[in-house]
Amino acid sequence: MPKRRPIRPFFSTKPWKNIHDHYDSKAHQWVKCAGFEIDVWEPLTQKRIRLKEKIGYKGAKALYQRWTELATMGRFEEIVHSQKVGVSSLTDLLEKWSREVSQPTYRREIPLSPETIRRTKVAVRGYQKAMKGSQGATVPVRDITPAQIEKYCQLRLAGGVSRAGINSDLGSLKALFNWGVFNNLLSENPFLAVKSFQTKKPEPRPLTKDELTRFFEACPPGARFHNLVMFYLLTGVRRSQAAKPNLKWSDIDFELGVIHLVRQKQKERSIPITPELEALLLDVRGNPIVKLTNQKPDDRLYPFPFSPSHITNKIFRPLFRAASIEGATLHDLRKTSLTVLVNELGYTTEAVKGYAGHSSIAVTEGYYLGKDIQQQREMGATLGAHLQSLAQSAARQAIGAETLSPGSKTVTQNSDKDVITPSSESNTSEQKDTPASSREAGADSVSSGGGTRTPDTRIMIPLL
Repeated sequence: MPKRRPIRPFFSTKPWKNIHDHYDSKAHQWVKCAGFEIDVWEPLTQKRIRLKEKIGYKGAKALYQRWTELATMGRFEEIVHSQKVGVSSLTDLLEKWSREVSQPTYRREIPLSPETIRRTKVAVRGYQKAMKGSQGATVPVRDITPAQIEKYCQLRLAGGVSRAGINSDLGSLKALFNWGVFNNLLSENPFLAVKSFQTKKPEPRPLTKDELTRFFEACPPGARFHNLVMFYLLTGVRRSQAAKPNLKWSDIDFELGVIHLVRQKQKERSIPITPELEALLLDVRGNPIVKLTNQKPDDRLYPFPFSPSHITNKIFRPLFRAASIEGATLHDLRKTSLTVLVNELGYTTEAVKGYAGHSSIAVTEGYYLGKDIQQQREMGATLGAHLQSLAQSAARQAIGAETLSPGSKTVTQNSDKDVITPSSESNTSEQKDTPASSREAGADSVSSGGGTRTPDTRIMIPLL
C-alpha cells in the first residue's frame, strides 16, 4: 500500500488567497498556499473523509490529530461539523483576542478601548455562567451552535435580563467569533445564524427644569462631586470619556483651550475650554477629588480618578435618589445638555451634532434631543384655535343654508325687537285658503320685464 499523506497543501488560482507558508521538500524552498487538505480514515472500515481547511500547517496538524481521535471513536458526523482547534474553549479564544486587540497592529493603529474589552469579557462570562459548560467553568468552542445560543437567550431572558442587554452581549460575542474566523482559529461563526431581539427605540429622557433644580439641590456648589457633575453637563461627554483611565491631565491643553477626548471608534474629538470650564478644571487641580478607598499612585494623573462603574453606582445613583428622580441615568445628563442647546438656547441641530461628536444628524435627533414641551403646548393651542375658527365658520354657513331651504325659520335682528319669519311652507298653506283669482292676480302683478320673481310673502311675527 502506498504511503498516504494525510496533510497536503492546496493552492488557489488567485494569488492573494495564498497566504499560508508551506515548505516544498522537493524544491527545498518555502511557498505560499491557500490551505491544507486533511484526510482521515476510520480504522475498521477504512472510510475516508477529505476536507479542505484554509489554515496554516500547525493548525491543520492539530486538526488532523483531533479528527483522528473522533474517527477512532466512530464519531464521523462530528468531524464534518467540527470546528478548528486553534482554540479549544471560549476562554482560550477570549485570551488570544484580548492580547491582540489591546496592542496596535498593522491593521488597527489604535487599540480597542478598555470599555470594549471589558464588555466583551462580561459577555463571555455571562454566556459561560448561563450554559455552565460541560468542562467546568469553560464552554468548548465545538459545543457552541445556533441551537445552544437560542437556549442561552431564553435563559438570560428568563433571568430578568432585558432584550437590549442580550442584544449587546450577542453583538460582542459575534464580533469575538468574527475575529476568530478571520484569524483562522474558527471555521464558522454560529452567532451569524441567530437574530437579535426586536426592541423599541428608546425615547430621549433629558431632565426637566424641575428635575435639574432638584438635582442641583442634592449636589450644590461646594459639594464633593459638584465639579464632576458640572463637567458632564458643560461638556456633554459620555461616561467613560471623563473617567479613568481615559481623561488625563495631559489631554487638557490650557494654552490652546481644548480638551482632547479619548478616541471613539478610531475618531478623534476635541471640545473647547470655555471660561466656566477652565475655572472648574483649575478648581479641580487646586482641590483634587481624592478617593476615600482603593487609592493608587497614578490617581494624580487624572482629574477624576474613578472608574466608569464607580461613577455610575457610587456617585450618580445616590445623587438621583437624593433628588427623587426615578429612571434617570448618567447618560441622561448628556441628553439634557444637547436638548437645552437646541430647545432653550436656539442652536441648530447641525451645530449640536458637531458639538456632541455624532457622525449623523439622525442620531442626534432620534436618540438625544428631547421634546420641547412648551413649544408643543403652544403649537397645540394654535392648532386648537385654528380648528375652532374653522368649526365656527362652518356653523355659520350651515345656518345660512337653512335660512334659504324650505321648512326653516330665519331669525332677523330689528332695531326694536327680534322677529321670526316663517318659511315658504307656511305661506303656501295660507295661499291655499285664498281664492284662485286672487292668486292669479298676484302672480300677474309680479311678472314684468320678461321675467318672473317670487313674491315676498314673509309675515313678521313678534318673538315671544
